Amino acid sequence: MKKIICAVITTLIVILITPFLYQPSFAAEEEKEVSSLDFDSGNTAAAPKIVVADYEAVGDMTPGSLFTLSVTIRNKSADYSAENIKLTFSEATGTFVAGRTDSAYIDTLPRNKDYVWEIPVKISSVAKGGDYIVNIQGEYESITGIAGSFSTNITVTMPEVETTASVKEPSPKAGVVSYSIKGDTAPGKSPVFSITVKNKSEKTAVTDYKLTFTEGSGTILPSGLDSVDIGRLEAGEIYKWDLPVKISKSATGGNFAVTVTSDFSGPDGEKYSSADNLTVSVPVKNESTTDEKQPDVSQPRLMISSYTLDGGYLSPDSKKNLIIVFKNNSEKKQISNIKLSLSEESGEIRTQDMATKYVSAIGKGDFYTWDVELTAVNKAATGEHNVTVAMEYEDENGSPYSSSEVIRLQVRQKSKLSYNGLVLPATVTQGDTVTLSVTLMNTGKGAITNCQVSADIEGLETAGSILIGDIKPGDTKTGNLNLRVSSDYLGDTKGTVAITYEDEFGEEYKETQNMATFIKEYVEIISENEETEKEKANKNWWIFLLIGLIVAGAAATGITAAVYSSKIRRIEEETL
Repeated sequence: MKKIICAVITTLIVILITPFLYQPSFAAEEEKEVSSLDFDSGNTAAAPKIVVADYEAVGDMTPGSLFTLSVTIRNKSADYSAENIKLTFSEATGTFVAGRTDSAYIDTLPRNKDYVWEIPVKISSVAKGGDYIVNIQGEYESITGIAGSFSTNITVTMPEVETTASVKEPSPKAGVVSYSIKGDTAPGKSPVFSITVKNKSEKTAVTDYKLTFTEGSGTILPSGLDSVDIGRLEAGEIYKWDLPVKISKSATGGNFAVTVTSDFSGPDGEKYSSADNLTVSVPVKNESTTDEKQPDVSQPRLMISSYTLDGGYLSPDSKKNLIIVFKNNSEKKQISNIKLSLSEESGEIRTQDMATKYVSAIGKGDFYTWDVELTAVNKAATGEHNVTVAMEYEDENGSPYSSSEVIRLQVRQKSKLSYNGLVLPATVTQGDTVTLSVTLMNTGKGAITNCQVSADIEGLETAGSILIGDIKPGDTKTGNLNLRVSSDYLGDTKGTVAITYEDEFGEEYKETQNMATFIKEYVEIISENEETEKEKANKNWWIFLLIGLIVAGAAATGITAAVYSSKIRRIEEETL
């Protein structure tokens, strides 16, 4: 009996203390902050950082020579690309001058990437050895339009120039070395004078070089300007001047003296001049009328033979070369004094330099190629633009003509997409559903089509990409991507969200953003009512123990009384 009572009491005690022995652990999870790009705050910390990382001067560094300055431009940002980068070269003393252009344009420079700018640099012919400060400046934007700039001074060392004090550089010499006449020199005709001049100096360049044509009798007169400015002519360099002239109709036969004057400056700024006399032979005019040929009154035709545009289209963020080939379709007449013009009615296509070109002459059946650099304005309409090419010219008799043709050029606008949102909570729980919201805005000038958003994050499952669709320029659209947290994954996880879209011409683009979060275990939580009931039941354990003891005592008393009563009856029976 005692063993039974002890077992009952022990069982009750175990039942009572078990709830206090099991306490679930709810350790606070450390929140992990997820980095995301804020496109609305203008946070400059999100901008790329463009710097000059390295530079090197390659080539001959003597006065008057041409060398290459190689400058490495680096985007030091580990996260963000740079766009619309304009680089500028300058040197204050004028000793170093950029050969072709002093600037460069980079459409995009990705993060942690380099761009090597190869700058051809001309050294002044009077330069001296020493250190020269070259300034490299840059302006750029982030993908959110945040503007940035830099200005870096680099030192370029030019070696000392070895000179011999006893030897004096001779005075520069330049002038005509040869000439020829293309075409008929008979009275009333319009031949072309082809004059070749040369800087005859072995080492010295000349500047401010100007050629002038004169003929004293008035028999041979230039059809256009009687002079040309050559500018700079290096030592030993040759220049060819094609000058259309007109032979007077009243000219008599014989030889006529033509003077070509060369005016130029030496390296010390001193002025020099020389004159070369050339001879033009005019044949004797045939006075016979019996077999005189009738004048040719046919009109020569100057037309566009073909044209090509680099890349096939224009866009505001680049410059393209348009190459137009003209042909003089006349097999009998040369044309001269030609003016070419290019225009576009809307003004959305522009030339980088002058929109006109002067050509002295095009021979019979010959071709001429005009290479003109074009660009489109920022607000240019996408599609086909009509560009008018006008042509004005004269035939051999001085008769004027004009014509025009239309060529069609394509303009494309670059697609640009900005977005915000795409932020995961620092922690997620197994079995939960997380919604990623993203707002997309078309910041370009062209339409965006087939825009989709998809996610690839380990431990977060998705039914696939969501289709945002088409977005017009300036419009905004919003989408939600639902992610199911896997029940089989715990701990840190990361991945990417990709935004893909196409422009109006079917070219594909892709934007990606890194994502990260922490997946914690799902724990079942007991409701407050159930827990309260269990606590109440556990608090009354002593009542059940007391009742058990009373019942056990009563049972023991009953058993004792029964035994005692049995013994009394047995004694009474023995007495009887």
